[in-house]
Amino acid sequence: MTVRHASPSAEIGRSGSLIAGGCEVEGAVHRSVLFPDVRVSTGSRITRSVVLPGAIIGRNCRISDAIVESHCRVPDGSVIDASWRGGTGGNPGEPVVVTADDFTPELIYAYA
Repeated sequence: MTVRHASPSAEIGRSGSLIAGGCEVEGAVHRSVLFPDVRVSTGSRITRSVVLPGAIIGRNCRISDAIVESHCRVPDGSVIDASWRGGTGGNPGEPVVVTADDFTPELIYAYA
């Protein structure tokens, strides 16, 4: 695992996580895959998820059982799991797919 930057507070699970080069991890990553140039901000926790290249996870986010598409910017404080979007994230046992379209300026304002 080659992480460009892992802060002293970063928590990276020793089993089941793959983190590509160029990632910046300030939060926690467990049983997940981070592609190149992903940023996980302070206080955020990624569990059982795949985060594609260039995605930015804001502060204090909770993401589990999800696929975050390339270059998606997840706003601070977001919680993404099976109940996200009123439980319409997919069939039971399937990951939630998160796209950049899920966070339009109007939706980001609603999270604030």
